[in-house]
Amino acid sequence: MDVVEDSVQAWEGEFDYKPDLSSPLKSTTRSSNASWLPTTIDDYTTAYKSGKFSPIDVAEQLLKAGPMAHTPQDCARLYAVMAGPDYQVGSEQSRIQPEVTIPKTLLKSLVGLKVGIDQSWNQAGVPDALFNPFQKRLNWMIDQGAEIVHFIMPEKDVVYAAHLMCFSNEIASDVIRYQQQGKQVDYDVEMISNIQAQTVRATDYFIANKIRTKFMRIMDDLFSKMDIIATLMSKSTMVEIGAGDHLYGRSDAKTVGKISYFTRIFNFVGCPGIMVQLGHDKNDVPFGFHMAAKWWNEEKLFEIAAFMESEAPYKKPAHLHTPPFKTA
Repeated sequence: MDVVEDSVQAWEGEFDYKPDLSSPLKSTTRSSNASWLPTTIDDYTTAYKSGKFSPIDVAEQLLKAGPMAHTPQDCARLYAVMAGPDYQVGSEQSRIQPEVTIPKTLLKSLVGLKVGIDQSWNQAGVPDALFNPFQKRLNWMIDQGAEIVHFIMPEKDVVYAAHLMCFSNEIASDVIRYQQQGKQVDYDVEMISNIQAQTVRATDYFIANKIRTKFMRIMDDLFSKMDIIATLMSKSTMVEIGAGDHLYGRSDAKTVGKISYFTRIFNFVGCPGIMVQLGHDKNDVPFGFHMAAKWWNEEKLFEIAAFMESEAPYKKPAHLHTPPFKTA
């Protein structure tokens, strides 16, 4: 793999405003929302880079058939453009975050890396076809010098409930505006939005965000003891795209719950995460190894991901578009 040499400096000359990063006021999330395979950077916030987009606008722009990046190096380059401070007029809220830094060289080993593992979380309801490759890759990381730090992720059910409250509320607030523009959404999304609008009180949303703040402190403490937290990508492999899904989308709550089971906690508190390809399911669709790090620590994730993929290159799927999914 080529060494990453590009940086965000290539774009700095276009703007005449520079933020004062010496201020103690720091946001804990990047202004971006992107997710893809085989290499994924997933760092959810309520604003896209310029801070002018709603969650629906972001989804419309980004939720396309992937992958959007074939290597961690390309992912780093793309992320440096998408995330970080934006110096255009109207984007002042993004300027309290530091510039995105990307690796200049590849790691030679994982010596000194502390990897947090909640084994009971990773194994709960996960099929062997997903867990066994994950455990094999984890053992490989140990062979490369990584140290495993065992821990228990606390209060997961509480965080899942708070995440659902915040996420659905943010989506519901834009559904009406989206429809007023003459666009359509899937019926179940509209139904969930209506239920949210009629039953959820402002105090519920307030409490959910207090839970978010509490868990940010918990994550801050966890990352003082480990460099990254490793999990599976999801509790299931990808599902078949149905006829008509491309028109209005599909909100399959059960499937969404399985796919986001590990990532939604980090999504909720704004911690960056990256996924590298781990294997392929029976439909030759890739599934991944997920790693999350402390806020502003994307560079470490890019370094680790590049090292992992250089030692275990991903395989290009046989079906590049819509594969014939097996049902048995």
